Amino acid sequence: GRMRSQAASFPTSLPDGSVGGWLQALNMAKYDPAFAAAGVTTEQALKRMDDGSLKEIGVSMAGHRKRILLGIDSLSSADAGCSTDVDMADAAPVAAAEPQ
Repeated sequence: GRMRSQAASFPTSLPDGSVGGWLQALNMAKYDPAFAAAGVTTEQALKRMDDGSLKEIGVSMAGHRKRILLGIDSLSSADAGCSTDVDMADAAPVAAAEPQ
């Protein structure tokens, strides 16, 4: 996914496997305790987060939620290439159906 310019500013995987390192890369390290307290400590847990759940764990600023969600998007798009085709087929309709 080198085509999308925005992806460049987001890590495509968790640095040293930690959500804290990933948040730091997004300049969102101050939310590390909130993510940890909510049990969001793996890439899988991160990918289950949405705007509402970010708000729940204490990311109150919309701009910060947007940045974190973009970061999660970059994680998801990165492993699409090396994961199975089935994952891609599953993911596509959901994305298309979501209201913009």
